[in-house]
Amino acid sequence: MDEQDYVDLQTLLAKLRVICLKEVGNPDISTTDRERNFKLIRNIDNIRNKMPLKAGDGIIELIK
Repeated sequence: MDEQDYVDLQTLLAKLRVICLKEVGNPDISTTDRERNFKLIRNIDNIRNKMPLKAGDGIIELIK
């Protein structure tokens, strides 16, 4: 994955997180939908915070 792909991925995850947060704040949605959005937010946070990456030479790689 090159650096631009990584930036694009982070941007998309941030946008999805914002959409989920807006849904959670909507008082008209069901409890089931609210809980599903909380799970998505937790998953997004885990992907963004716990993905072991190594950057170098304009390329970002997963650490195995």
